[in-house]
Amino acid sequence: MEEEKQVQKQEDVYSTGEVFYAYFRFDEGGEKGKHRPIVAMRNEEDETWKALKVTSRIAKKINHKYGYLLKHWEEVGLERPSIVKCNREDIIDIDPQNIVKKLGDLSEADLKGLFVKLLKVKDIEYRRDQQKINEIER
Repeated sequence: MEEEKQVQKQEDVYSTGEVFYAYFRFDEGGEKGKHRPIVAMRNEEDETWKALKVTSRIAKKINHKYGYLLKHWEEVGLERPSIVKCNREDIIDIDPQNIVKKLGDLSEADLKGLFVKLLKVKDIEYRRDQQKINEIER
């Protein structure tokens, strides 16, 4: 019964920092995909809800550069140490139909750390975009 309520959630009733287990397709329109944890985050710029993908591949350097290593992953309900991916390619719209169940909520410390990392990654991506624009204009 509780899981059914989670699946029926509307986009405007998530809370920033909630962690869900959801299904994601590998390719848009494709049939193949996998279940993975996500963190719900409100995008204040366009007032939409986004899903930040969570990975347990913490050995990959790129995940550390563009992701936030959760300090309290067990409290959230994750099975192993995990990183929340903060790069724009891994932040997607939440589709309520793909939510399987709620795992938990990020701790206050992890939520603050995630916000800081998101700002840093956004700055890195902005600088990279500006560099590309400058190269094109030359």
